[in-house]
Amino acid sequence: MGPSRFASLSDDEAVRLFKLTGNPDYFALLFERHRRLVLERCFQTLGNAADAEDAAQDTFCRAYRLIGYYESGSFRAWLTTIAARLSLNRKTSATSRRVTASTDDLDDPMTRESMAAPEINQVLAELSQPQQVCLKLHYIEGYSYQEIALHTGMTPAEVKSNLQNGVRRFRSKWNAAGASA
Repeated sequence: MGPSRFASLSDDEAVRLFKLTGNPDYFALLFERHRRLVLERCFQTLGNAADAEDAAQDTFCRAYRLIGYYESGSFRAWLTTIAARLSLNRKTSATSRRVTASTDDLDDPMTRESMAAPEINQVLAELSQPQQVCLKLHYIEGYSYQEIALHTGMTPAEVKSNLQNGVRRFRSKWNAAGASA
């Protein structure tokens, strides 16, 4: 059957029906309609086809996870805003990594890749619950401060505080345990 049977639906109607039924064909319709636009938007920022494809995929994954927060208006604008922010974050992050890369960074326990290790979870368990949630959402799931605020009900300032204090406490406990050797 596929999303083509829903081609006459507006974006807002497809979103409403997707939220209501969970039928992935509705989201597939939105993907088919907007994938080229999202890819172009990502490429404008990143200037590299492979990075743009990754950012476009991340955009649709994020939109899928956050679609409950979309109310109505312009789905296209909402989606391209996600694409623009993810692309800009990716570009900024890549630039930052190139500028600040050092051997110390390779042993940093707060990298996304290492956050799932059992030793990391032991240290995380020593932090407050809000700090644990914020660190996991930011470093493992890749959520922005604003997205974490939406998911948790915290203010962006509370998210920032929990992340900053959580990272500081995490590193202190990690180093005290001698796990970073």
